[in-house]
Amino acid sequence: MKLLAFPYFLGCGLGLLILSWFGAQVQSPRMAREFVRFHQSINVEADYFPTARQVRTIIESSREAAPKVYVIVGGSSVLHGSGQPPDLVWTRFLQEELGPDYQVINFAQRSGSPADFGNIAAELLLLQSRPVIFVADADIVSYVRPLQDSFYRHIIFDAWHRGYLLPWPPRDRLLSEVAWRGPKELREPALGSILDAALNFNDLWNFVGYEFANSNWNRFLNSSSFKARSSFQEIGPTVEQFASMRYSYDVDTALGQIRAQTTWHWDRMSQVTEQMVPPALRAVTLATIDFASPYYLDRLAPTERNAFMARAYAQMQRLQKLGFNRVVMAAKDFTEDDYIDLVHLVVSGGQKLATILAPTIKQMATELKYLP
Repeated sequence: MKLLAFPYFLGCGLGLLILSWFGAQVQSPRMAREFVRFHQSINVEADYFPTARQVRTIIESSREAAPKVYVIVGGSSVLHGSGQPPDLVWTRFLQEELGPDYQVINFAQRSGSPADFGNIAAELLLLQSRPVIFVADADIVSYVRPLQDSFYRHIIFDAWHRGYLLPWPPRDRLLSEVAWRGPKELREPALGSILDAALNFNDLWNFVGYEFANSNWNRFLNSSSFKARSSFQEIGPTVEQFASMRYSYDVDTALGQIRAQTTWHWDRMSQVTEQMVPPALRAVTLATIDFASPYYLDRLAPTERNAFMARAYAQMQRLQKLGFNRVVMAAKDFTEDDYIDLVHLVVSGGQKLATILAPTIKQMATELKYLP
């Protein structure tokens, strides 16, 4: 009986090794070639969990010749371009403003943070001593959210185990300790990343799901759940359809969110930022402070509006003291016509944002000695 069981377990072990090897080798060049941003169908909303190796593949495959400067965009849905169709997303305009010496890649995420996704690409490039500028956004009271609150915490553990992140003791301690005694929200992805670092199953399933057929049902995709993810091209609302949705958000709810932003503990913000953002990344970061649309801001009492503005300027000063290369309030003079809702920009707002940030990025590239 023991002899009969041996071939079975040997076959299982060999099969596991073959799948692990295959997962370590596969890539989706089509994803890299067609990549604009991680839209809803290839994101956690649709139960698709991008991996750190996919981020690396997009960086390495997105251009035949390496650019003189990489511009990696990270952060929230504001910089992701929610409110803008994929063919008119603001990072396309930023690429036009910067020219061929630069390559702009948009890794910002819906409900994302500057330290839970896009930073992986920027840190990997820094580890490789390649010229990179990281563009990320912050609200008026915080820069990054605690990792346990992130929808993308899985990829930070993945990147850390694969050696894609800059060494930074405060973050390293967090990522190493939570697998055994951290909160459940962090313990599960931490333990999973330990297994996947050896088995590479997530990369394998993502490759199969993207190129051939998806393996799980998702409420968002519904009857199309089992199609190849590559078949889901990002086809969002048109400019006209976006226009019809403008300011549909309840005014009182929006004002309540604005007022809530004036209650935050700066020490907590600084602590989380210090823990999650290595100084070397801050040194190449252009942080832009998100503003609320005047459509809502102008409905506040003068004292409330002044408090909002004071908080924004205080946030800018705090980030400067933490060592960020540049901190700007790019949207402070935008009008309500530039927004689709409380914080997201329409195409015209995205164009303005690109026009404002491009000169600062060029200046940073010169100061960092990437370009003469």
